[in-house]
Amino acid sequence: MKKQIAVPIIVAEGQNIEFFKDIDYMLSYLEANDVKNGAYQVYDSDGQELDLIVEEVVQKLFGGLVKIEKERLTLQVKDSDNIKIQADELKGKLINSLMSLRKQTNENDLKSMSLKQLIEIFVEIVGYVR
Repeated sequence: MKKQIAVPIIVAEGQNIEFFKDIDYMLSYLEANDVKNGAYQVYDSDGQELDLIVEEVVQKLFGGLVKIEKERLTLQVKDSDNIKIQADELKGKLINSLMSLRKQTNENDLKSMSLKQLIEIFVEIVGYVR
């Protein structure tokens, strides 16, 4: 059974975390070279880790006389048996980032929140990309 991807999509690049409401926009926003270099960790809002895949696409024009090679990103749910571990990993990233954004925030208060609550707080502070 294919798992659904729940938005927003969360993209972590080191300590930088961005939120995307639109999957197509995210796929056009991220750079294929960074994906190839493993720069991003991507999750959906349920905490499922997602795979970004770079596909090589050849577009033929003028009856095949002209070929244009492009790279296109696609997204799929990473194969895993334990979404709880993935969700806890995402929660930890969000808590660490929130602690650096809001110095007065109590870490224990953040740890007691659900993933959904942490995402809502984070989006309230930084907003969505776009």
